[in-house]
Amino acid sequence: MQMSTRERDEKKAETKQLKLCIEFILEECRMILPGIQALFGFQLIAVFNERFGHLSHLDKEVHLAAIFFTVASIGLLMGPAAYHRLTSPKSMPPELCTVGTRLVWAGMAMLMVSITLDIYLVTKVILESMTVGIISGGIVFLFLSLIWYIYPLVNRKVHHEHHPEGTTTPLAL
Repeated sequence: MQMSTRERDEKKAETKQLKLCIEFILEECRMILPGIQALFGFQLIAVFNERFGHLSHLDKEVHLAAIFFTVASIGLLMGPAAYHRLTSPKSMPPELCTVGTRLVWAGMAMLMVSITLDIYLVTKVILESMTVGIISGGIVFLFLSLIWYIYPLVNRKVHHEHHPEGTTTPLAL
C-alpha cells in the first residue's frame, strides 16, 4: 500500500520535527555542560582551601551534598548523548526526544538544588548568618524554579489553549 502525497508530506514534517527536537536537546546539553563542569571544579577546589577546614560539620555536609547534586546533573545532562550513541548512533529514534527531554529536565533540577546549596553556604560564610544563608538559598531556588520550570509550564499551557492539538506538529514528551 502506497502513501498518498499528503501522508508522505506529513511523515516528512514529523521526521523533520523529530530531528530538530533531538538536535535541540543535544545542543542544549552541549551548551550547559561546560558551565556545570566549571562549577564542579570550583566545588572540588574549595575542599582544599584552608578556610574549608573552619566550616562546621553541617556546612561540610551541605557542600558535599551540592557536589553530589552537581555530579547527578552532569550524568543526567550527558544522558541524551549517551543514549543516542548506544541505542541508535546512525538514526534518530522517536523516543530519544522524550528520553532526552526528561533527562535534561531532571539534570536541571539537580543543578538547581546544587546551586541553591552552594548559595546558602557561600552566603552563610560571607555574612556569618545561617538565617540569611537559608533565605538566600530559598530565593535562588524560587527564582530558578520560576524561570526553569514554572514559567515554561504556564507558557506551554497557554500555548496549547491557543493552538489546539492538530494545529501544530505534536511531539511526544
